[in-house]
Amino acid sequence: MSASACGPFPIHKTSKKFAIWRCRLTNRHRAPPDPPLFSEGALHNAPIYRTINSHPPQSAAPLPTVISPVVQPTIIMPFTVFIPSLPLPVSPGLSLSARHSRLPLRRRPCLRTDALPRRPLVRACAPPPCPAAPTPDDWPLGPPGSPARLAPRFWFKGLGDDVRRRAPLYLRDWTDGLRLKSIPAVLYLYFACLAPVVAFGGITSVLTAGSMGVVEFLLSSGATGMLYAVMSGQPLTFIAPTGLTLAFTCALYGFCQVAAVPFLSTYAWVGVWASLILFVASITNFSDLIKYCTRFTDDVFNSLIATNFIYEAGRALIGAFFVVGADKTNPFTALSLALGTFALGRFLTGLRSSRYLVKRARTVLADFGPVLAIAIMSAVAAIPAVAKVGLERLSIPTNFTLAGGRSLLVPLLATPVPVRLAAIVPALLLTCLFFLDQNISVRVVNSPLHRLQKGPGYHLDMLVLAICTFVCSIFGLPLMCAGTVQSLAHVQALAQVESQNGKETIVSVQENRLTAFLIHAGILGSLFLLPIVKRIPMAVISGLFLFLGRNMMNGNDFLSRIPYMGMDPTLYPEDSPMRKSGVPARQVHAFTLLQLGCLASLWALKLNKKTSMFFPAVIATLMFIRSRMAPRLFPAGTLDALDGEIFDATDVSNEVHSQDHKLSTAN
Repeated sequence: MSASACGPFPIHKTSKKFAIWRCRLTNRHRAPPDPPLFSEGALHNAPIYRTINSHPPQSAAPLPTVISPVVQPTIIMPFTVFIPSLPLPVSPGLSLSARHSRLPLRRRPCLRTDALPRRPLVRACAPPPCPAAPTPDDWPLGPPGSPARLAPRFWFKGLGDDVRRRAPLYLRDWTDGLRLKSIPAVLYLYFACLAPVVAFGGITSVLTAGSMGVVEFLLSSGATGMLYAVMSGQPLTFIAPTGLTLAFTCALYGFCQVAAVPFLSTYAWVGVWASLILFVASITNFSDLIKYCTRFTDDVFNSLIATNFIYEAGRALIGAFFVVGADKTNPFTALSLALGTFALGRFLTGLRSSRYLVKRARTVLADFGPVLAIAIMSAVAAIPAVAKVGLERLSIPTNFTLAGGRSLLVPLLATPVPVRLAAIVPALLLTCLFFLDQNISVRVVNSPLHRLQKGPGYHLDMLVLAICTFVCSIFGLPLMCAGTVQSLAHVQALAQVESQNGKETIVSVQENRLTAFLIHAGILGSLFLLPIVKRIPMAVISGLFLFLGRNMMNGNDFLSRIPYMGMDPTLYPEDSPMRKSGVPARQVHAFTLLQLGCLASLWALKLNKKTSMFFPAVIATLMFIRSRMAPRLFPAGTLDALDGEIFDATDVSNEVHSQDHKLSTAN
């Protein structure tokens, strides 16, 4: 047993590795620690020590006067629960020497208990037991501050750790879904996931001249969603069609038309190469690189997704006014239904923090809020006076047929060899999009704010995504990746929320696989209920898009800082960075403008048809801007307050919560 320089207690051999990484993390940007206040050899050889030993007992000089030069620079404190990353517990009124008072409290050196004489000046009680050594569950992406585990000796390690972490909980993942809260979650998310599937399927059918349609999107989303729910490491995450993949697909179709190559077979080969690259990334721990992703990247990327949802809804609603003639009854009715769906959904989900009704009634209405909004507004649209307006309905075929009456399998071998090899280039761009979208979405789901208990599985999720991509490619189906909006909606639908002072806080989340499996089974089963599903008005679906996009903006620090730019400085809220962390307002506004510029650049690249295929690679530059450019533009204190350290926040939070729990249990 040996003592650690980062804490007042002895460290066991089993926890030495934990102590080393905690020391590195705690003192990462700090000045070197001061040397020990005194050691046993130095104390015995010091002149004052020899003076004390040789002092006759009958001397008139009091002992405190003699030893005061030794005791003065020391800090005497009781043994308490100690975490190196927290300030040292110093009693009020304790006077510190000039040597230590000039340092911040977190930088004051700890008292070396192993360096005390055999007869200590203060008799201290026995320290509490040391925490256990960290396990792979504490750091699923490697210890904080460590490089990514990309060396060949680490291959399959991350994937194996994910399997060992989730395998003992697999049966419980299914049984935990057998609760009442799962019913409204399944009903709500069925429509929340069905809406983008149908919408993107209809848009893709138009932009690709019928090469893919709604049936292909329903089949791909339902089948891959069920497979992902069964095999993934984080089943709360959904894979779904997104606006980013839609932009890539349409850009690839345009390229194929210019190059005079068949679109469907080229699309299939792009997916095959992408699945192979994703498979290699999953076994080589490539997801460890996501630890360098911070809230800067998360907030910009999530804002891009939320903006895309709101943009698609607004384009469908407002664009209708320019299509019809002088009679604007139809677009006004559609706009009213969409805004009614959005407002009713927001009102019902907001009842959770209301003062009216009993708590159980508020909880039930909040859980079923989006489902009730869809049902009520669809019923309003079915009223004869409204139905005669001729509202647009979901564009779904009445029977199950693939686009153009083609077979299910794509003839991959019939594709020319040069086309097969050339497909590697767009596959690299698509892999970049899938890697970032998948890992950022999983990282957001695993946020410490959600208080998940079963742990993540980044590498296992990447492997399952590779399998789903390969299956969709050989069948010529649309490729799916992690849907951030749907995933966050899934977490919120299964969350147990408490409201304090008008602010909702997640207490726990019902982590399970059953809800995700049933939701996607319902999407796949919609192929047999096409005549019924197609009766839902598109205006209601647009209102649901608005609801999902607005809900995704909740908790986005970047978007919450934008109103501060036009606010009176004397009226900043207490939880603003200017008040809470003391960051100058001009630095906060400059950091917000940097994120706003990144968002605008990504949006411009997405809208431009000539660059829409290459914009996935540009998303990766967000991490470069944060890790290389931002430290040159802003002080370290500002970055710590607005964005935190550049390592995986989930790992550190789980680590601290785990140690808090262990220490509280020990006491």
